[in-house]
Amino acid sequence: MAYILTPAISALAGVAKYIFKIGPARTTATEPSSATGLAGRRNTLIIGAKQGIGLNLAKRLKEKGWNVYASVRTLNDPQNQEIRDISKSLFVVELLQEDTIMSAATAWGETPLDLLIVCAGVGPLPEDMWEHTTEILVEKFRVNAVGPYLVTKHFRPALERSRAGKIITISSNVASLTSRDGNRRGGSLGYRLSKTALNQLTVSLSRALAFEGSNITVHAIHPGWIPTTMSGFTGPDDMETQITLMTDTIERLGADDSGRFLKANGEDFPW
Repeated sequence: MAYILTPAISALAGVAKYIFKIGPARTTATEPSSATGLAGRRNTLIIGAKQGIGLNLAKRLKEKGWNVYASVRTLNDPQNQEIRDISKSLFVVELLQEDTIMSAATAWGETPLDLLIVCAGVGPLPEDMWEHTTEILVEKFRVNAVGPYLVTKHFRPALERSRAGKIITISSNVASLTSRDGNRRGGSLGYRLSKTALNQLTVSLSRALAFEGSNITVHAIHPGWIPTTMSGFTGPDDMETQITLMTDTIERLGADDSGRFLKANGEDFPW
């Protein structure tokens, strides 16, 4: 099947080619070499699942009966042990290196992919508006916006093999243009801009896929302010509560919800 991208997505692809400096992958190995889902069970791949939200989503989805697959940046990190014990396979994905994404998609093989969750990202520092540099801003876009596009692009064939493939992008309240929640001082500019771009990607992907007659849906979710490494272990929201809300919401989402920006409980978050 030939995949035709809309001008908006094609433009983003052009941005990816411009700002990515693709070099040799740290490793292109997977463990094991391909996904081997069990018949009748749903398959999910979580990009960035070593710790935090990604790891906890993996735990909860496994409890709910999903076949869980996960990506890490390198296989030899001792901190991978917990996700290694949870997942059926580990794949190496470095969002700054497109060839690792391509290798992981190839290693995935012919197994249908029912749910793709892109959790990997870079955080909000620096907070000061005037401390940002070109390098900082570009890195935020490369990881938080272009990376999810490339993951979607290369795993799309696997998603198409599902009866209703679903993509979840992990957004943030700071991406909102209209809400003052999370934007009272204009700080964390690079993070804010890149997450707003991620929301545009979510909408554009959902419209492109619908226009092309695909059954794949795309949804952006703000998980809440949860204490994680990225948040400096600050935040009022409880991890277990938010993860339960998110996974219940993810399982409910359907075609009519594609392109929405949501809270963990499934309510709309203001754009």
